[in-house]
Amino acid sequence: TVAGNQRATRPGHGTDAESSVSVRTTRVGPRYFATLGVPVLEGREFVDSDDENGRRVVVINDVLAKQLWPRGGASGRALTIDGRPHDIVGVVKDAQYYAAGHSPHAVAYRCYWQSENGGFNKDSRTIVRVSGDARAMMATIRREVAAVDPAVPISEDYPLSARVAFEFQSIATARTLISALAVIALCLSAVGLYGVLAFTVSQRTRELAIRIALGAASRDVARLVLSEGIG
Repeated sequence: TVAGNQRATRPGHGTDAESSVSVRTTRVGPRYFATLGVPVLEGREFVDSDDENGRRVVVINDVLAKQLWPRGGASGRALTIDGRPHDIVGVVKDAQYYAAGHSPHAVAYRCYWQSENGGFNKDSRTIVRVSGDARAMMATIRREVAAVDPAVPISEDYPLSARVAFEFQSIATARTLISALAVIALCLSAVGLYGVLAFTVSQRTRELAIRIALGAASRDVARLVLSEGIG
């Protein structure tokens, strides 16, 4: 669940000044990055022992790590988010956070089970990694959820590939439109070139006939016409 914009502060040590940046925060649970296939660059991702009884932990993306610790070594450092200290347990590779086309932003992933309301949030989502066709597994997943608690509402149940396709739909539409316009432009150019060449040949029929009669090769005459028509 997205918490929105927050201020992340790196405590100063020795001669280092305190640093503060604006970040996007979201709460995720254990095995979130493994499920999505997001590589862990430093440290680890969240585990089951990261709960409300432990120290607050956070996983940050590579953009945020490079902003605060350009020389590396962000894992194991401290970070204050929304006035609460957190231990950085891992750094993950940048992933698309906003809609398609946006550059990577600084993101801090907070542990879902360490939220202020005990980990329960009405805007939570569950990601399931399956083998084979994801659409074919939707009925099984819904049945298993209902077996645990029939009162749990299920919405927006679709494969992640469908969500990605939806996010990139505008880009795909623009690409199709540009490709169609390019084909039309190519056809118009070909028609125009044909018209110019036909007009040139009709105006110089007598000259070309004389050239051929005097021994000019057909390919040389064709090359002459094409070069003047294109030029």
